[in-house]
Amino acid sequence: MWKQKVNLKHFIGHTLYNKEDLPFPIKDIPDVFTQFKKKTERDAIVKPCFLTPDAISFVAVQDWGILPELNELVVNEELDGLTQDSEFKGGEEAALNHLHDFLHTGEGMALANASLKKNEIVSKLSPWLALGCLSPREVYWKMKEAEANYGLKPYFNQIVLGLLWRDYYRFMFKKYRNTFFKPEGFKQELTLVPLADSDLLHLWKTGNTGHLLVDAMMQELNTIGYINNAARQLVATYLVYELKVNWVMGAAYFEEKLIDYCPASNWGNWATVAGVGNDQRLTSSFDFQKQLKVVDPKGNYAQAARA
Repeated sequence: MWKQKVNLKHFIGHTLYNKEDLPFPIKDIPDVFTQFKKKTERDAIVKPCFLTPDAISFVAVQDWGILPELNELVVNEELDGLTQDSEFKGGEEAALNHLHDFLHTGEGMALANASLKKNEIVSKLSPWLALGCLSPREVYWKMKEAEANYGLKPYFNQIVLGLLWRDYYRFMFKKYRNTFFKPEGFKQELTLVPLADSDLLHLWKTGNTGHLLVDAMMQELNTIGYINNAARQLVATYLVYELKVNWVMGAAYFEEKLIDYCPASNWGNWATVAGVGNDQRLTSSFDFQKQLKVVDPKGNYAQAARA
């Protein structure tokens, strides 16, 4: 590009807040999420979206090649379980359509004067965010616009909160680098569970543990590459605290399977569940029985999967 005298312009768009706009340098970012959230929301601004270009000049290429088939990209893997006819279609247009549908649901709720519990608010925007098809800032400003129109602040705030968590883990990885990938994480004195494949791990991966809800969620993950955040925390808690399997094995499996895989969010969340994350206030938050009551209090999820 330099030889062609072409300038490369870099636009920051993978986080909600630019790191230069944070009220603290990376090395001083609070480890406690609530402190990070409070100071950032108070002292930093979310910049407006970049304007859409009127036109784009492409270089002339005689042969762009062809997109490979899935079986050409994924070798030595069982592909039968993968659902290709999924609700998750790639590209910006599909992302914006999905965002519109989510906002329209909020409009319908406002008209019906309905409400949802926090764990029932799932946008499913993360696959497009992870791949850069959708900007977190675009989501933020669309949510704020819808909030002003419909008045459903708790509904839209849950999605904005998710964007903040996403930023938090990305900035934590900038601060601490690969500490999140280590089994001991931020706890130096820790009795480590062996890092090894096992029968229990295999049963968890394949959705054959015998626990109906956990199995249903894992089978859903294996089929479509997605489960919501509450489900991820539940199956992670089950693996770590009920099956006593090393959390790194679970995080690595999610890395393989998630269609919205993001290194910082995935490994940061798993370390937090396992009690080796950088915010030690969250280490006692993961009780499997309590999570069951929150995620599926009436057993509807598990019953639907069994049917």
